[in-house]
Amino acid sequence: MTITFKTNLELHVDILHYLTYHESLQNSNLKDKTKIDGSTLNRHLDFLVQNNLVEKRPINKDKVLYTITELGQTLHNWFRKLNNALKLEVHPPHKKGDDQMGLKMTMKEARRMRQRIELEQDLIKKRQMVLEYEYMLESLET
Repeated sequence: MTITFKTNLELHVDILHYLTYHESLQNSNLKDKTKIDGSTLNRHLDFLVQNNLVEKRPINKDKVLYTITELGQTLHNWFRKLNNALKLEVHPPHKKGDDQMGLKMTMKEARRMRQRIELEQDLIKKRQMVLEYEYMLESLET
């Protein structure tokens, strides 16, 4: 079993993603879709509500619907465009003679190199998203 950890930014984007495509959801539905435990989800939803990215609408005294705001939709679209723009494909040479510098590499070495490059690209993408997200939050506060 692989355990993966998501940053706060990734959790926020996941929540915005599900709210974008499901219009409005209850806490329990969001919990099932995002696979986030209840207390963590509530904390992140409170943050998104405070920053006007998500709206909290009471149905009755026990149930609440969460809907994405126009600002939240704009931010989600921006993240989707950023994600699409950063999907760079790096292919190792696949035919003899393709390695212009005279490098000979086995498929195993090429796979390892590609994995390292993909990990580095992912790290760069996450750093850039965190910086942009922090900038956006700072601009909301002013």
